[in-house]
Amino acid sequence: MSAVVLSPVERRAVHTPGGSAGTPATAELLDRAAGYAGAARATSTRAAYRSDWTHFTTWAASAGREALPASEQTLCAYLAKFAGGLSGATLSRRRSTIALVHRAAGLTDPVAKVAARECWAAIRRAHRVAPRPKSALWTADVARLVGQLPTDHAARASRLGRRDRALLLLGFAAALRRSELAALDIDDVTNDPHGLVVRVVSSKTDQTGGGATIGVPFGQQSALCPVTALHGWREALAGALNLSPPELSGPLFRPITRHGRLGVPGRAGSEARLSPAAVRLVVRRRCEAAGLDPEIYAAHSLRSGFATQASANGANERDVMRYGRWQSVAVARSYDVQRGNLFTDNVAGQLGL
Repeated sequence: MSAVVLSPVERRAVHTPGGSAGTPATAELLDRAAGYAGAARATSTRAAYRSDWTHFTTWAASAGREALPASEQTLCAYLAKFAGGLSGATLSRRRSTIALVHRAAGLTDPVAKVAARECWAAIRRAHRVAPRPKSALWTADVARLVGQLPTDHAARASRLGRRDRALLLLGFAAALRRSELAALDIDDVTNDPHGLVVRVVSSKTDQTGGGATIGVPFGQQSALCPVTALHGWREALAGALNLSPPELSGPLFRPITRHGRLGVPGRAGSEARLSPAAVRLVVRRRCEAAGLDPEIYAAHSLRSGFATQASANGANERDVMRYGRWQSVAVARSYDVQRGNLFTDNVAGQLGL
């Protein structure tokens, strides 16, 4: 995600309460904060970002504090002011929005400061603000998501649809984190007689940087086959670059503008990489289009959905952990492995009801 260089006038427009949600500078900044082009963004997501930022800037002005850049003291004062009054989920989302806007503007993120993190931890303890994990996407849900993707042959619809189909199915079948999906290069995914071999160069829990190799088999249904979807995206990408698939190199998943061109809006370059934030928004946007509530799903819903569905279908917990690269049983079970097993060998089914 590229930083936005703001002029003094634009900075005033961004954090002036009277125009914080409607000025061009703010609209562009919030779009960039989300890491995705405005037209390709879920309406509810854009509205939430605008609402969050307006609430923060309005409070900052009333308190005589600067919203952009905000100091860690300002952030702590804001969180303390509304802790208990706002729901934990809402306050957490507004905290995330503040962080995203600062990073998008090329400014220091106050949320990352030690004092701000300690303040948030204290608020969570005092008000029992427990993290609310996103819901898992089951196989039937993923089928709904890919089922509404554009099927016509217009360049933009075909290119965008093929990219999102490959991203969703590969993310689900390989239990990938959004950062891992974004980091994949063309050469990290190779063909195999049994499907695909995916090389995860680095990940959140890979402290030694040794990487991991994942085998993704062919799907039983052609419409839901991650291998077929990946081949389709590589063909579309090669066509957009006037190359043959074997000539491709660089990032596997790339941003696509509202006009169907590869690259980042306002910045040329077909070698641009889709950001982790954009991966999250792809999932949310496709959920909304499929009639699922985008507020309860995120990119991690693909990974947790893998664990949930595999467990529900009888997969051994140890095998689920190994494939998903979970090192802790407690962490793996927190990703709905137990939920997937709720009705497997359930003794309540023996009550004769």
